[in-house]
Amino acid sequence: KLFLDDIFNKFHANMVGEQKADSVYEVSGLQFLVNLKGLSDIGITNNQIEKVNEIIEETINSLLNNPNSRELFIKLCESEGFFIGHSLLIIYIAGRICREANHNFLSTMKKICAASFYHDFSLFALDVKYDELKAVEITDPDLLKQVLDHPSASAHFLPANIELLEDTKKIITEHHELPNGDGYPRKLTASQIAPLSCLFILSQQISFCLIRNNFSQDRLKDFLVNSESTFDQGNFSKYYQLALTIF
Repeated sequence: KLFLDDIFNKFHANMVGEQKADSVYEVSGLQFLVNLKGLSDIGITNNQIEKVNEIIEETINSLLNNPNSRELFIKLCESEGFFIGHSLLIIYIAGRICREANHNFLSTMKKICAASFYHDFSLFALDVKYDELKAVEITDPDLLKQVLDHPSASAHFLPANIELLEDTKKIITEHHELPNGDGYPRKLTASQIAPLSCLFILSQQISFCLIRNNFSQDRLKDFLVNSESTFDQGNFSKYYQLALTIF
């Protein structure tokens, strides 16, 4: 089995091209892996990363000072898995779009950053680890309930004194809604989903595309072009058009 796994990994690497190496980013004694080469390939500069990192560091320090989330967050970081990796990527993608959106960058990114780290907290606590959950594919009724409830359950981990609490809660509770109304838990449409939730959802979908495709620029362009009918509507439209231009 080990031999076959090694052969497959080499074969797969040759097919998809050289894997882009992660760099270690340390905050408050915790280490995170950030794909700086991948971010550079899609046009995010070191200066833009540094500006976002300032907000990430402030958010992580608040997480570590929150007794409701401290131990779980440390456990999440130590897992070095999908949860923490895609949370960081969402923040960098949203930060790049936010730069062009005429928003107050600091205020907006504080909300996005907190929402990104907290949005799947309740799933991690339940040890339910899925790469992009699809509720329609879940047959276990107990698991389905946990999945449908996880946006609101995750929001409860936020500390009561967090800056911009209500806006951040809204992003978390709406992060699985979809423009066509097929999302959950409230089946909101593109015009009903809050604008910053739309920014978060689109950034999340872009991050899924990048993770699946090793930060391929061509794959990202294909995804954005093919997503016009999905995201070029309602409160998503502004962010979609900016993402299309940027990436």
